[in-house]
Amino acid sequence: MNDNTKRILVIAIPLIAMVASALLLTGVFGPTDDGLRCARTLDKAECQVLRTRFFGLFGNSAFTIPESTVLGAKAFCTHYLLSGGHSAPSCNVYLTLDSGQRYLVSSYRFQAQADASANRLNDYISDKSARSIEIKEDLRLIRLMRILFHVGPGFST
Repeated sequence: MNDNTKRILVIAIPLIAMVASALLLTGVFGPTDDGLRCARTLDKAECQVLRTRFFGLFGNSAFTIPESTVLGAKAFCTHYLLSGGHSAPSCNVYLTLDSGQRYLVSSYRFQAQADASANRLNDYISDKSARSIEIKEDLRLIRLMRILFHVGPGFST
């Protein structure tokens, strides 16, 4: 084996392992939340739950829920322990359906963001004159962190 072949293998093997790991993780755990889009027309009122796979590059999907089955939206936050003993929040917004099911529609880093999204959704549901609403993750914080900490590529709009 010559030096060029060794260099290519040193680069290619970890790169293939990283891509395979990302594909395996999204394959095992399924798609992640990517927001919600609700619209009312004369014929129907429905909400489209958006899902993404593999960092939004491919495999994105959506499914619709009739608005008549949506009771409201709720924000739930949990805290997890970071290294150094600090606690960090992880907040999710769920749609609550009349069947008792809850669907995850968006995730946030801060409770105020999750509460604001849940309130916007609940205002939309209660205001029958509103035509549409779209809830997506606020990517400004992710972009700022990427700039400040030189974090690699992630979700993009």
